[in-house]
Amino acid sequence: MPLFLVCDICHWDEVERWLTASGLTILLIVALVALAYLVFRNMFHRLAHATLLRRAEGRDEEMQKRTNTIIGVIDRSLGLALLLVAVVTILPELGVNITAIVTGLGITGLALALGAQT
Repeated sequence: MPLFLVCDICHWDEVERWLTASGLTILLIVALVALAYLVFRNMFHRLAHATLLRRAEGRDEEMQKRTNTIIGVIDRSLGLALLLVAVVTILPELGVNITAIVTGLGITGLALALGAQT
């Protein structure tokens, strides 16, 4: 069945209104998060390699592995955090109430902070 027949029942005025209002906002959020991640990733990898390996006594293979592990963990953690921020920012644009989500994230952060003290 052609797409134009399926979408014939759509209210194009409403779709166009949503795309110009929320759609552009969502696109902007996704673009900014992607740009922030790419900038961080390019700059952080260079700086971390230079800093961690410069402080090392010898440039052995073990230190290179440790450096790659640390950089990988930080890179994935920041990527996850940016994804979480993007999702929590986009959900209200889709009409979802994020109060419970933000509360749950706050409680989880508090539990992690208290657990990390020991």
